[in-house]
Amino acid sequence: MYRRAVAAEGTTTPDARCLLHAALITAGQLDETREVADDLRHSGPRIVDIAHMAEVFELHGDLKQAHRWVAMGVTRLDLAAGSELPEDYEVEVLLDVRRRVRQALGFPPDDLDQ
Repeated sequence: MYRRAVAAEGTTTPDARCLLHAALITAGQLDETREVADDLRHSGPRIVDIAHMAEVFELHGDLKQAHRWVAMGVTRLDLAAGSELPEDYEVEVLLDVRRRVRQALGFPPDDLDQ
């Protein structure tokens, strides 16, 4: 079902590739999981999709990948400063996931965490 959603035209929230990725990681299909994550990452995902991917990695215990995704999201926010910013809820979700991941990794709180 998720593969058909990915192949269909249109935009979903979250991106259908996020849902496919979550299903694949749960099923333990890690090679395909990496392919889907790479495809999404190279497509210029929205902040909400970046946060969703980070959260999936977090929930499955891959804090390194979760941190990679939240760092990508923060970089995207920095690049967007002064132009069209994402919705407030997207930023809040990203920063909330970021704070949890950093805390789980043992990083001290920083300005964004505050």
